Amino acid sequence: MGVALNIETRLPLFITAGITPGFSVGGHSYVNDGSTNRPSLKGWDFTLEIPGVTGPLDPATDYTYDPVTDTISLTDTGHNTGAGEKWVIQFIPRAKTPSATGPTSIKYSNGYDVSKVLPAIVGRRRWRQPTRTDFPFTLSSDNIWGTDDLYSPVFEAEHKIVSPYNIFIVQEDTTITQDNFNALLKNMQVDVVLKCLNAVFNKRENLEKKLLFERYGILDTLNPNEGKFVGVRIAPPKAFDRSIQIDNVALKFNADVTFNLYLFHDSQPLVALKTFSVSALANQQTIVQLGEVISYAGVSNKSGSYYLGYFQDDLGTVQAINEVVGRFNTTYNFGLSPVELPALPGHKITINQLSFTIKTHGFNIQVSAFRDFTQPIIDSPYLFDNLIGLQMAADVIELIQNNTRTNKDNRITADLTKQLYTDLNISGATEECPFVPGLKDRIMKEAARVKKEFYPEAQPLSSSMFDNDISDMYGANQEYRQRLMGGVYAH
Repeated sequence: MGVALNIETRLPLFITAGITPGFSVGGHSYVNDGSTNRPSLKGWDFTLEIPGVTGPLDPATDYTYDPVTDTISLTDTGHNTGAGEKWVIQFIPRAKTPSATGPTSIKYSNGYDVSKVLPAIVGRRRWRQPTRTDFPFTLSSDNIWGTDDLYSPVFEAEHKIVSPYNIFIVQEDTTITQDNFNALLKNMQVDVVLKCLNAVFNKRENLEKKLLFERYGILDTLNPNEGKFVGVRIAPPKAFDRSIQIDNVALKFNADVTFNLYLFHDSQPLVALKTFSVSALANQQTIVQLGEVISYAGVSNKSGSYYLGYFQDDLGTVQAINEVVGRFNTTYNFGLSPVELPALPGHKITINQLSFTIKTHGFNIQVSAFRDFTQPIIDSPYLFDNLIGLQMAADVIELIQNNTRTNKDNRITADLTKQLYTDLNISGATEECPFVPGLKDRIMKEAARVKKEFYPEAQPLSSSMFDNDISDMYGANQEYRQRLMGGVYAH
């Protein structure tokens, strides 16, 4: 039975007086140096044992730990360590802390990464500085429209009632400060941008979720360590509006082990994009969550393939268990293939001697494909300018309509409120113009226009039996399948 690894384990630390740095002969303390082989003890609960002298020591009475200096000290100051004396530090499993590169750093919503998209759009439309003497504030640089900017539209252009002054007299805080008012304007813009994005991107997101292979279930064998980099080649979908996530890996090794998984891109095989510390329990499947999103056209790379794996030399005497494969799963949005690569010194790889294999190298991989419009949005933020302006006008009008504050001039009269309701909700006609759409109607039509930019209508497709797109038998080129299944996965 597989074990979902919601805990983090760490191999015991063996230290020897007079040999291990920070562990001197004749003392009663050990100062950890935080090196690669001896990372910080901070954040871990552990037990201490001095083999041949005593059993496990009691942390309440026998020793103390100072996290500031990363030092373990015996409370018996009369104990003087002898040359070659060994201490064994056994770590207690702890709840796994999500990696900074894991899913907690990805803020996906409705098919885009919020943390990347908002900076590209927020601030494209801004406000004019009111010149009225009874407006007490100066707008901040991230809210004010620059007088030398002749092209960026302002919010006031959408409706005569939309202005910082009118927002000021109807917002609820009668003692609001300049900083808080500027923060209010910024927050209103963020809210508006998110409304616009969610109005456009509201179709199916999840496209596919697959494991690399299905287990046969018997006749598993040990994989000898040969000093290679072993793992999986990952070909992302060849589309700017799709990404894949490495959900997790299912590890299987013949002993408890902690090591690093490395993620490389073939454009820079000498530097890993990401490193994941993982732990496996002996002789059983151990699931480790990764949550790493990769794409065909990311910030640091365009096109190409990724390689996720480990260096066999990092395992020591531990060996991977090769699970016998019942079948490799067919994928339509990405390619997955087990590979072996020569390992270079310094945890680097060379892709010029790539070998495909049926060995599983002690891990299965689960990958998901999903709609990801992050990069298209960042590339074309101007598509949202008009929609954002209309939505801000609607939000300001609703703020005025729902105002419960009595302002000194009572400028927002009942008649004006009625007119604003009409402007917002009702499409009408005049002698001069046969049709005048309300703001909400204009918003709906503009959202539909923007949506067509990102969800174009499917075009007829013809294919040839000799199409080169199906020539890569190892899954590195999935274009044919993507096109063939476009009607299923595109919408």
